[in-house]
Amino acid sequence: MHVQSICDAIDIPHVETRWDFQLQRADMSINLFPRPSVLSQAYVDLVKIWGWRSFSLVYDEHEGVIRLQDFLKEAQINDWRVQLYQFRPSHAYRDIFWRIKSAGESRIVLDVKRDTLRTVLKHAQQVGMMTESHNYLITSLDLHTIDMEDFKYGKTNITGFRLVDENNADLQGLVVELNTKWSGAIRKLDFPIKTIRTETALMYDAVQLFAKALQDLDGSKSIYFPNISCDSGLRGLDGSSIINFMKPVSCDFSR
Repeated sequence: MHVQSICDAIDIPHVETRWDFQLQRADMSINLFPRPSVLSQAYVDLVKIWGWRSFSLVYDEHEGVIRLQDFLKEAQINDWRVQLYQFRPSHAYRDIFWRIKSAGESRIVLDVKRDTLRTVLKHAQQVGMMTESHNYLITSLDLHTIDMEDFKYGKTNITGFRLVDENNADLQGLVVELNTKWSGAIRKLDFPIKTIRTETALMYDAVQLFAKALQDLDGSKSIYFPNISCDSGLRGLDGSSIINFMKPVSCDFSR
């Protein structure tokens, strides 16, 4: 938020690639991450298609409540039976799954950080909550980066959304390049790299988007950016033009 305010004050384009629940954005900022309300509605629509009438919402961070709030609103409208659970740092994840199991619930919407997702699923497995009668909707957009080998034999229905196109030629080339350059620096557990996280892919797209905006703007005028500091009082002369070129752009970066 602080960086966004500074960029807005001195006309420097500001590009984000992360989940952000703010409805209003500064004039000099764009965010390539899907709009939270649109993403939340997609999850709710999927639950409606499945015909879930009762399920558990499980989250770890406080922001999870914001991401899951549309489920709570829809629960009141559609008379769904929804239970809300939060993982606590001082308790094992399996404690929550024991409570869900005792309640007889088999449908779970899971909102946890990517780095803890596999551990959370292992704890669910340990208490018998990863069988063919269980259904999980994972809100993380990085489910495709998790090794799911240990869970596929239980025939659990695990569903998530993905933005990264793993068939994209640029992505495949990037993965090959990373494996070649980092082979000696990456832990064997993490090697070879097979895909990339969503935020990394969005950062790549952000660079491509910025480059295209510069190219398009350069075709209509000479671009000039003075040396700027927070104390100089100078503003980026073409910052507004660049951000205005970036906002409406729609293109295939794989070409």
